[in-house]
Amino acid sequence: MRYKKLAKALLASVFIALISGCGSTSVVGRYKECRDQRGNACKKKIPEVDVSVVFSPAQKPATKTGADLTERAQAAYISALSQKSKTVDDLRKNFDSRIGNGVESALRNVASFEGALIITVSEVGPFNPADRLERTEVEIKLDQVRIRSWSAVQTAYSTVNAGTIQSSLQRGAEVGLSAPPNLPVGITGKTTIQAGRSEQLVASVRIDDVTPLFDPINGSIKIVRHGGFGLNLTGNTILHATFEPKPEYTAYPELFSVTTTDENGWLAPDRLKLNIQTSKLPRGMSDITGTITLTYIIRHVVKGDKTYQEGDDIVKMITDKKVQEDIILIPAEKIQQQTFGLKSAAGDFVGQPVYIKRSQRVDDAPLCFDDYRSAQDFLDYLNRPDAVSLETVGTARIGFVNFKGPHLPLIPLNLKLVKTLSVQPMCQPG
Repeated sequence: MRYKKLAKALLASVFIALISGCGSTSVVGRYKECRDQRGNACKKKIPEVDVSVVFSPAQKPATKTGADLTERAQAAYISALSQKSKTVDDLRKNFDSRIGNGVESALRNVASFEGALIITVSEVGPFNPADRLERTEVEIKLDQVRIRSWSAVQTAYSTVNAGTIQSSLQRGAEVGLSAPPNLPVGITGKTTIQAGRSEQLVASVRIDDVTPLFDPINGSIKIVRHGGFGLNLTGNTILHATFEPKPEYTAYPELFSVTTTDENGWLAPDRLKLNIQTSKLPRGMSDITGTITLTYIIRHVVKGDKTYQEGDDIVKMITDKKVQEDIILIPAEKIQQQTFGLKSAAGDFVGQPVYIKRSQRVDDAPLCFDDYRSAQDFLDYLNRPDAVSLETVGTARIGFVNFKGPHLPLIPLNLKLVKTLSVQPMCQPG
């Protein structure tokens, strides 16, 4: 009797152990079966991958005026402006002007520009869930511009800055991972993933080692990523960079601004200060074109794809797969810098720009301004009450080109001609 009770107890304990999963390690399946839209088994389809890239310009900081300041700062700013403003109208004009510029132009070097390249690697057609990209190399080569520097690279897993790596949570797992700022890009960290299943998966998980590689000979940039367990190389990689035109697409025009006032009001024509700066501008540019090439390696599971366990997989490494596309990366209007001048809108010189003659230069040059406000400020000076010597800007002279012969003096401005002038976009390097 006692023997029968012991036997029943033993059988009961074995039964409980079996149903509780303690008798063996359970293997969780990825799926029972996998077929594509044509009914073929997923493992028989070799995956295809595509790549694309778009440009996102960096947001330019907004121009600040007195209205952008806090109330306390506005009070101090108005107090300072009142010391050099003779009338209420002068005070209002100075308050509405850009802070830090006054009546002078802050000439900008606009040959370089910032933005982000958003590089997307995507699956094409049926893709076996057990397969994964082991390595991707995206090469971007631009025809008219080059990448001068980069500030950050972002993926779904990490952000790589100069000297720092910040890791995000891995998809589908809890990972605690950190790296000191002095470690080189490409560092590998190890941790244990506790998956939310009955399987216990222990793996070496890398920080997403994404790094831009510059090729100065070909003028290209390569972004290389390595995959592995828990890393999906499809999706977006964002490269924040500074671009600049190649030498053959760069011009160095002279841009002007004119200081027209001091603490006493309008300056006399012969006391005007002509500010000159050689600027670096893009020239002769249409759309920015180039090529993007994706070279990748796929870990294709031929057998064993039904379970998450990788130890029983029969794998075929598909190497040297390549996709190449011609691209129009940046429309011309995104990089063209607008410069301005004074043009006649009526009369004998309709459509003609105002030129400037300086004593130290043989040739006349268009009177070009870096921005609209600088050109309009000078036109306001020419239209001032009781204006005299309208052709005089310090030691220089302004007027219209005399086409009756070479190297003839400029036709000087007078009040009638000034009334025909307006600020127009011009002076774009050819």
